[in-house]
Amino acid sequence: MKPANLKQKISFLMLMGTSLHRYGASSDRVEKALVLTANILGISGDFFSTPTGIFACFKVNNQIEETRLKRLDVGKVNLSKLLLVDQVVDDVLDQKIGVHKGSARIQKIINYNPLYGSHLVNISYVLIAFCISLYLGGNIYDALISGFFSFFVGFFANTVKLERVSSIYEAIASFVVTFLSIYICSNFDMTLHPQIISLSAIITLIPGLMLTMAVGELASNNLTSGTARLLGSIMILLKITFGVYLAHIFTSKLGLTITEPRTNELSIIQYIFALLLSALGFMINFQARKQEYLWIALGCILTFFCSLYMNHISTNAIAAFTSGSFIAAFSNIFSRVTKKPALTILLPSLILLVPGSVGFKGIEFMFNENPIEGINELSKMIIVAVALVSGTFFGSILINPKRTL
Repeated sequence: MKPANLKQKISFLMLMGTSLHRYGASSDRVEKALVLTANILGISGDFFSTPTGIFACFKVNNQIEETRLKRLDVGKVNLSKLLLVDQVVDDVLDQKIGVHKGSARIQKIINYNPLYGSHLVNISYVLIAFCISLYLGGNIYDALISGFFSFFVGFFANTVKLERVSSIYEAIASFVVTFLSIYICSNFDMTLHPQIISLSAIITLIPGLMLTMAVGELASNNLTSGTARLLGSIMILLKITFGVYLAHIFTSKLGLTITEPRTNELSIIQYIFALLLSALGFMINFQARKQEYLWIALGCILTFFCSLYMNHISTNAIAAFTSGSFIAAFSNIFSRVTKKPALTILLPSLILLVPGSVGFKGIEFMFNENPIEGINELSKMIIVAVALVSGTFFGSILINPKRTL
């Protein structure tokens, strides 16, 4: 195998970094993977990853050789491509293929079509909304209506191309969903739960995972990336909450009144059924391979019941810490056994624990001029996010990961 020159190694590292960034890895994980790979390839490099770009400075014999900058859009999680890129990097480091061939393979992976098209992704929104509605105590009619609304939320998100509209589509979608939820519940069926319907339908817009990643990056001293991602998640929450607030103003002016009937409690069998559907929705939404479905479903079920049990005997923060520790350890075991990225299990399972809906409620209180309750809910959001991230760190101490992803 012909040895790679410096330019080829640098090109491979930049292509690897941009791919991991694009497909869902946080900045701290991207930087660790790049440092490890660069050292094995015999290059000294400093890397700086942000949500919108990667900077790299490569050195040879302590002399600056080359500096690279790659401007990137905020990527969307694609676990199948993340897995394929990770396998290519392993093959290069194990010297099964050369750096030049590795770069060609990664470029080919980037050009692959998604495993699941936009129609299936929209259906995944339906599955997720349906199950979230049941988790929140809604009845079957709440779940069906929220699933119906979420399909159009996903369709709107995937088809809007106008820049001015796409920048505020979260506010538009949340306004329409909330308005219709209140209208339907007020005029047709008083046994429905409008708040559960609206929250479940827009749950995929709430940046809970983004918020948790931001706290994780801040905790790992990636201050620039963590701050940028945190502010980005808060801005999305503001847009969503403003849309909900406007819907409540309009419906009140129209004289639409609603009542919130008593919520329902699911049995263990119903919880498991809903979790299996959720796992299917997460698999499609995150573009994971079908082979990983059983692992994802198992991770979701174990994590959810761990959180449910801990919430009964302790506080939300302790429940988040314990559940985060459990799923981090479990995903690292998966990674060791299968030699695949732990993120394949970690990201879908964390979705059930992230505090995005708590932050949404906090900002909603602020819009309704109830700052005390708003600050209380936002404090809960921060505490749960910190506890969850601390738990994932502790879980990685319990079961030491062999891989950076």
